[in-house]
Order: sequence, then structure tokens, then C-alpha cells
Amino acid sequence: MNQLMVTPQENFQWTQALKGKSNTPNANPIFTFPLRTHKGVDSQFTDWLTEQLTQGRQRITKPTIQAVKCIAINLACAMNLGTDTGFVYSLGKRLKAIPKRFRREPYSRDTMNALLTQGEQLGLIKIERGFKSENYTSGIPSLILPTETCINQARLLEAHEVTDISVPIDPLILRNNPYDYVNYSDEPSTLRMRKSIMEHNEVRTSYNWVYISEDNRPIQLSQSDLSCRRIFKGQWCIGGRFYCDAQNLPQVVRSTITINGEPCVELDYKSMHPRLLYHLAGLKAPSDCYDIEGIDRDVVKKLALIATSTSSRLQAIRSAAFHLSMTYEEADNALSLFQTRHSCISQMFYQEQWKSLQHQDSLIASHVLDTMTTLGTPTLPVHDSFIVPASSEGILHDTMSEAYMRITNFEPVLSRSF
Repeated sequence: MNQLMVTPQENFQWTQALKGKSNTPNANPIFTFPLRTHKGVDSQFTDWLTEQLTQGRQRITKPTIQAVKCIAINLACAMNLGTDTGFVYSLGKRLKAIPKRFRREPYSRDTMNALLTQGEQLGLIKIERGFKSENYTSGIPSLILPTETCINQARLLEAHEVTDISVPIDPLILRNNPYDYVNYSDEPSTLRMRKSIMEHNEVRTSYNWVYISEDNRPIQLSQSDLSCRRIFKGQWCIGGRFYCDAQNLPQVVRSTITINGEPCVELDYKSMHPRLLYHLAGLKAPSDCYDIEGIDRDVVKKLALIATSTSSRLQAIRSAAFHLSMTYEEADNALSLFQTRHSCISQMFYQEQWKSLQHQDSLIASHVLDTMTTLGTPTLPVHDSFIVPASSEGILHDTMSEAYMRITNFEPVLSRSF
């Protein structure tokens, strides 16, 4: 059961924290995914969990039931994805309430917190409280793991139906961090952006999108899965990327998507962010910005992300060492090779270029989506790539080229993912 479309990642902070707590240096790594707040599951397991979590309540409201359904599917997903897998969620009571216009879930944070606390008291889940960590100024969210008692009830999941419990939200979001949303007032530019997003969503969700799950079952993507939000970070000139749940499908699963029964294709901008740095500076870029002799391509991609996301080289070295399991010396050498490969733009590294790069790629994506929507072609953005029916590949290719040239005056390099 991975209809939450999550891919658990090793959580290095929690892996190290729990190793230290148990004094077991060889403890298994912890894998986590963020709590998915807007889906639930109807099953005997949910009925059992509802009974447990609502003990002693005289009145059980619909939002409470929806919250239990949400907990049930997240626990089920964690159990299905393997041992030492849990979900992370911030239990902080001092967090600002998310304005209702941006809240996808039909229940309050207080309701979710109370149910999780009840589950911990009953021994159904284990909660490791969040903590402050170096380079994480907002703190590490709490870790929630199913206990043996909960795992033993997994047999009740044999008959289940995943349901969408989301409520409509404002798709244009301005926030300072994932827990601090700005309840802004509209102006002409925000009205235009919101109108465009809603038009894109309307065309996309009017088609039937189906993928083949990893256990070989056809799964239909819901309207909520396909509806994008555009998220800006602190200012309207930072970020602005399009996000939706369908983007979280692994590429191998995305390749199985059919749109009204037609196979799809995915085209992407090759090594987009380094190339944008070259082109926005008026320089010609290498054909493949991630090609460095002696370094694995995936490692180079991570080095590029680190070099454009950090605010100093020291921070970049620490980040590379941490995320790539390197010593500081190895991280320093790897970053030096990356700088040498891109000496023409190296002066722009370690200056949090992600702020402007994500904004620029969002402007390109917006133009692509505007054009494809005008043509009535359903298009799913995956940040620097786009999925369309196979018959629309040529139109998408031309549209992506034109959108990129409109921003940079350079031709992009496009590739076909599948």
C-alpha cells in the first residue's frame, strides 16, 4: 500500500539520534516520509484504530474520524514499506496555525496531536519527540513509528479502500517555512497567477490518469493528486514552483501512466540549474553539466544542488560530507572538482542561488503550462520535466524550447525520460 506516493528517505538525523539513545552503534538506519495529511483508508484496521483512539470520548466528530483515517493509512504505509520506517510530523504547539484557505486536511492540528498522543499512551505508536539540530533552524520534526501491537493488526488491512479526504484550497501559497503561511491580500499579479493555476488544474483533472503500481495494480490518480499548488518562499520573487502529489511517483512508475488510455511521454530540461547559471550570465554551457570524469553522475547532481543551495563553502563541505557519506576532506575535494569543471560560474556558488533559480524555472514551467493549457493538452509538471500524452510530444518539445529561450535567449538541451 503506497498510494500515498511517498518514497521514504534515510533520515540521518533520526538514525544518529536513536543510535546514541540506545548506545547501539550498528542499529538499523531509520527511513521516514512526511505525514500525508489529506488521504485516509477505510478498513477493519481503521475501525479498530478508531475504537482505540477515541476511547472515553462522548462525541466523535467527522473531523476526528477523518484524522484517524489519515493516521491509519500513514501507519499502514510505514508498515508496508519495511521495518524501521515511520513518518515525521511536527507536534509543536507553538507553531502558527495554517490559515484555513491553505489547509488541505479537514481537521485541525490540535485534533491530530491529541490522537497521536492517545496512540502513544495506548502503546499503539512510538513517538520520538523532535529536536533542534545543527543547520536545521526550525528543528527536526517528531518521528512516529508503529509498535508491535499496531503491526499485529495489519492483517485487518486485507480489505481496504484509500480515500481522498482533502478539502479545496487556495492553490497560490506564500509561506516563510512549511509551518508559517502568509495570509496575504490579493493584487493583480496574484489574481493572474491563481487564475492560471486553476485553469491548468481544470484541464489536467478533466482527463483520466492511471498508473500501474509496484504490485502491478492499475491505480487512478485522484483530482487532489493532480491539482497543483504554486509555492513561493517568503517573497513573490523566491521559489514559485508547482507542486502536486503525482510528482512523487518514482520515474519507473510514472512511465506506466496512461492519459485517457493513451501512453505518456516525459521530457525534461537536462542539468537545468547549472545550465541556467551559465545562460543567465550570457555564457555558453557544456552539453552535460553533470559530466565530470571520475565522479558518479548522481553524486555530481547532488554537488550541484549543494553548491547552489548553501550560503558558504564551509556549509557546502559539511552538507556534502553529511549527505554523501564523505569525510570533510573528500567533500572538499569533490566540490573543488565541481568548481574547476564550472570555473566560469564558480563565483556564483555558495550564495543560495536556489532562490533565484527556482523562481526562474517556475517562470519557464508557468509558460509551458499556460501554452499547453491553451491548447487543451493535459500536462503534469515535475519541476524541470513535463508529462503529456505521447501524441503531444512534438508540441511539448517546441513549447519547452520556446519557454526556455524566452527567459534566457539560449536553446535548452531537452531529453526524453521515457
